[in-house]
Amino acid sequence: MMSERKIFFAFVLLAFSACTNAPREDEAIARVNRKSITVRDYLTSFETLKPKEMSMGGKERSELKNLVIKNLVKRAAILTESERKKISITDQELEKGMKRYKEDYGQGVFEQSLLEQMIDENEWKEQIRQNLLMEKLFAASEPRPQPPTPREISEFYEANPQLFRKPAQATALQIVVNDMKTAEEIRSQLRKKPKDFLVLMKKYSSGPEAQADGKIKIAKGVLPESLDRILFEGRIGDITNIISSPYGFHILKILDRTPTINLDYDQARDDIAKHLLQERRAEWLMKYEEKLLRNSQIEYNRKLISKL
Repeated sequence: MMSERKIFFAFVLLAFSACTNAPREDEAIARVNRKSITVRDYLTSFETLKPKEMSMGGKERSELKNLVIKNLVKRAAILTESERKKISITDQELEKGMKRYKEDYGQGVFEQSLLEQMIDENEWKEQIRQNLLMEKLFAASEPRPQPPTPREISEFYEANPQLFRKPAQATALQIVVNDMKTAEEIRSQLRKKPKDFLVLMKKYSSGPEAQADGKIKIAKGVLPESLDRILFEGRIGDITNIISSPYGFHILKILDRTPTINLDYDQARDDIAKHLLQERRAEWLMKYEEKLLRNSQIEYNRKLISKL
């Protein structure tokens, strides 16, 4: 009898110890220029990036954890630089920014997204404020990348003729899952409520586009034949039956198609200029962020991080 009681109390102590050792959400896993990155910040970001409908092994989870922490540290370095430069967001700018971000989600998807990420609207509002601060910091920083010259645009066109023959393209909304049973349940719900496509996509789809607007834009001949045929022969506006491919089980809603076209220099010029400027901007942003990180004071709570 005594031995059983000892075992019981040992179990209680072990459980209590496990609970007390669990990280608190307000604990800091890192500090960047004295700005804390909390366990809650980490968990929110991790849940957002974690693939849906997929189990993660130890290696994948560790890689995602490192990516999340790296992104949070970079974000904190940018935000503290915004504070140092006294950059702020007005209430009017915040309202406009929130409206723009909500529109990107599509009707009926915004609230569902908050539920999935386990954050309330005030936390989401703060995330938008931080995003706008970063945009404003980048816009105010010098030197800015310069637009390409007419000669650079012309040289790019001559060097890349394959880019200016555009194959036929199809645009569709996509839900893709890993098993037929889930796909059948989703298709059954869509028969009853076809307008719920975006909501179901956000809830179930494992495709990366599910975290944005759900749209895929695909050139003819790129996807497996089973998908390609439906995309380019199906009726626009229809929701397809379940399509099996090496990537999983797909349900598509075909939105639009464009025919094959050939672009001359005048037609391609603006797109080339935009592409070259985006490349320069991406390179500039990467160097700017690296500079901020080099000049930042960063401290990691490695003991706490190992428990995540």
